[in-house]
Amino acid sequence: MYAIAQWGRDHSPETMRALGFKGSTPCIATLHLLFKWLDRDKLEAVLGQYFQQQGLVPREAIAIDGKSLKGIHGEQLPGVHLVAAYAHKASRVLAEKGGQGEGS
Repeated sequence: MYAIAQWGRDHSPETMRALGFKGSTPCIATLHLLFKWLDRDKLEAVLGQYFQQQGLVPREAIAIDGKSLKGIHGEQLPGVHLVAAYAHKASRVLAEKGGQGEGS
């Protein structure tokens, strides 16, 4: 959870707003409480249903990868942040999202 909190602190306010945060990102203590109170069985059931609807089989690996592409010419062409979730056995992208970053 430390890495999740650190990732939130290390990224721009624009990236955090694109992810739905309206103020600061959660600190490690907040993340601990969140995951402690999370109904893991319910979350697993909801995710399992979603993945089954996407054609995945139980225990199929999903790779989540992100990239930050630098912009060029200062602010004329800003950078872009990309993230995608890919199911290997199903050979399909489950979701992808991109958003503008901060210039170069």
